[in-house]
Amino acid sequence: MNPSPRNGRGFWGDLVLVLALAIGAGWFLFRITTQVPYDWNWPALLPYLVRTEPELAPGLLLQGMAQTLRLSLWGGLGAIVVGTMGGLARVSHSPFWRLLSGVLIQGVRNTPPLVLVFLGYFFLADQIPWLATAQHAARQTTGLWRLLLECAFGPVGQLQSLLAAASILGVMEGAYVAEIVRAGIQSIPRGQWDAGYALGFSKGQILCHIILPQALRVMTPPLAGQGISTVKDSAIMAVISIQELTFQGMQLMATTYRTFETWIAVAAIYFVLTATLSSLAHAVERRLERGQEV
Repeated sequence: MNPSPRNGRGFWGDLVLVLALAIGAGWFLFRITTQVPYDWNWPALLPYLVRTEPELAPGLLLQGMAQTLRLSLWGGLGAIVVGTMGGLARVSHSPFWRLLSGVLIQGVRNTPPLVLVFLGYFFLADQIPWLATAQHAARQTTGLWRLLLECAFGPVGQLQSLLAAASILGVMEGAYVAEIVRAGIQSIPRGQWDAGYALGFSKGQILCHIILPQALRVMTPPLAGQGISTVKDSAIMAVISIQELTFQGMQLMATTYRTFETWIAVAAIYFVLTATLSSLAHAVERRLERGQEV
């Protein structure tokens, strides 16, 4: 099938736009490399990406990337739990649960993230005894269990801080996930509920077997976007010395004084992470669309 004239015009318009962006990017790189009075030294970053002595190992930036992934993973799982509970409470028939969830969600959404991080870390984290217990138990592990713990949570000595940061991140992102869940459930027509009641299902059965499977298709795109935001928002945890990518970037800049190279490298790593997640999200969306067409 030949492309329509309209599609042809769209192709040439996109091509011109891509070329314009490429020319602009080339001009920008030329300007900063030739006009900015700065002694560029990209090879200085290589040891901080991959160390070769005394043995091959990830450098500071790759270690920070790994910690960012761990923090985003556990924070994202916490956000799903918090958001699902908050979203269900928002559509509850009970005025108490609707009011309570609304106050908490709006309180989190309308408070600056930096303030939430400080409140959560310096005031609330000390009041959660299981964090210290988990830290103590992790220090006692050896062998395979210690290796698994370090793969899942990073250095054992930082376990308490990571769990506290992941909990804070989960609550922050969960407030937005809750609104996504609420909107997804409310997007399903009321007739689906009535049909479930007519078949003799309870409210829980209707929610699990009829409403949520349909709502999941509606919620998938915004949930994917929120997952990508979780990776980017994890950078704020650098202010409480969580050794993720942004924190390692600050340490590297203070050590080498390579300001531009460091932050360009950090930005590139974040871009690779979020672009990969975005591609996976698009693949899931296409799969859901194909399933819906069938």
